[in-house]
Amino acid sequence: MIMKFEIQKYELLNALNTVSPVVSKKSSMDIIKGIYLKCWPGLIEIKATDLALSIKTEVYLGQNKIDKPGEVVFPLKFVDIINALPSDKIFIEVDDNYQATIKCKNSKFKMSCLDADQFPELPTVNDPEKINVDMKKLNIWLNKVLIAVSNNKTDEPFKTGVLFENNYMVATDIYKMSVVKTNINMNNKKVVLPADSLKVIKKIINDNKNDNKCDLDMIISNNYVKFIVAGAEITTSVIETNYPNYKNIIPEDFKTEIKVDRKLLADAIKRLMLVSDEKIKLSIGQDENLISVDYIEIETYGDGKNESAKEIVPALINGEQKQVIAVNDRYLFNCLQILDSDEVNVKLINGFNPICIIEENFTHLIMPLRTN
Repeated sequence: MIMKFEIQKYELLNALNTVSPVVSKKSSMDIIKGIYLKCWPGLIEIKATDLALSIKTEVYLGQNKIDKPGEVVFPLKFVDIINALPSDKIFIEVDDNYQATIKCKNSKFKMSCLDADQFPELPTVNDPEKINVDMKKLNIWLNKVLIAVSNNKTDEPFKTGVLFENNYMVATDIYKMSVVKTNINMNNKKVVLPADSLKVIKKIINDNKNDNKCDLDMIISNNYVKFIVAGAEITTSVIETNYPNYKNIIPEDFKTEIKVDRKLLADAIKRLMLVSDEKIKLSIGQDENLISVDYIEIETYGDGKNESAKEIVPALINGEQKQVIAVNDRYLFNCLQILDSDEVNVKLINGFNPICIIEENFTHLIMPLRTN
């Protein structure tokens, strides 16, 4: 027999749900399509990797709950089976032929496992300096930068990641950009981390948002960054890239400043998106102090006819009137969704420069589209 132990369902399932998001389903390596599980006297170690991102967590058990220490790699379906079992004690054993038997009350499953010897070693990240970060604040900051990354894996590397530097987090795909002022002291280090890795970290934070311990530690090496949060160690590769000088992109002077109710503007854009071709035109009225959002040359795919829609949203306007700018509706809507303020501060130079949405410690830029 290779392994034999017992464990409460909730203890095992919580650990499996922590590591399973990084299991590589499409890899040519069968060994990383599964979840590594090792029994030690008194604890179970569980980990998974797609080679770029790795997660390890541990479950502490009593000595008498581990009948036979050992290690194997379970297929990903193991998570589904554990999730479907009754909420009770689970008994697991793996024989010398790597056949696992899983029992819980009146349920019994058998499945094949893999030899754990071929499971890759996780990267080692050693640095005596730990960067302490408030977990809940990091979650808010990630919300604001992740809307600006590119989801296209073939894009230039910097577009698919987030820059961490002293007191700032930045993301851009050149069509939009988010700049968040943080209180993270990076010890003068700069790293660009993959957005996919940060989304997994964000999920772990959300899964543990009721944890009284609100701190997270970052450890930075040359090629990897390790996050330690909620009993898990998440190690991600660093994107090797020259990040553009984002500070030069942010305008310093504006001709028009608009203050508008966030919900009213978001609801208006949401209605317009029903017929939009992804472009909305914001026209600033001279006398009425209104933002009018009008669709031009919109093609819908339902009945093949041209459609248009207009919404009038009250606003307070300071500066130059009769401004017109066209932007991507989804980009603006997504930004409005993650703002903390009820009132939105929008700043413009003209229709050929980025529209800036600004609130305390956060600036979001959206590049304009042609209005004709």
